[in-house]
Amino acid sequence: MFRVVSKLLISLSLVLSGALVHPASATDLPSPASPVVLTVSGEIAHTNMEDEAHFDLPMLQAIGAEKIRTDTPWDEGVVTYEGVTLSALMVALGANPEIIVVQALDGYEAEIPAEDFSRFGVILAWSRDGELMPVRGKGPLRIMYPFDSDGILGTEKYSARAVWQVDRVIVK
Repeated sequence: MFRVVSKLLISLSLVLSGALVHPASATDLPSPASPVVLTVSGEIAHTNMEDEAHFDLPMLQAIGAEKIRTDTPWDEGVVTYEGVTLSALMVALGANPEIIVVQALDGYEAEIPAEDFSRFGVILAWSRDGELMPVRGKGPLRIMYPFDSDGILGTEKYSARAVWQVDRVIVK
C-alpha cells in the first residue's frame, strides 16, 4: 500500500510541476555554467531555457571541434579556425533545418542553407590560430567556410554568410 501511495504522490507532483504535461522541458540540455555566447531558437527539439537553447563556450566545445585552415578575404595569409560544425550543432539541438538565420551582435544577419553544412563542412568557430576570438576580434563566435577548398566559395554569396560576432541562430 505504501508503494502505491508513494507512486501516486510522485505522479501527482510530476503532473503539478508540468513534467508530464511538457515532456520536452527546459532540462533537455544542461544549463550554461559560464556566460552565454550563443542563443538558438526556432525549430529545435532540445532546449535549456524555455523554448531556446543557451550555450556557453564549454558546452559548444563539448559537442566537438573541427578545424578549417584557409585563406579568407579578411585575414592576412592562411589562418586556422576551430569550432563546432553546424551539422553537429544541429544534431545536439535535435534540429533538421532547411535554413538557419545567423545573427550578429551588430544586427547583421545571413541565411545559411542546411546543404552548406555537409557540402562545405561549415563551422561555428570560437578560435583563430589557437586563440579565442574577442568581440573586437570578430568573436566570440564566427561562421567559417573552408574558402580554399572550392572556387565557388570565393564569391560574395558565401563571404556574406561568414558572419562574425555571432550571438544568435534561428533554426527554420
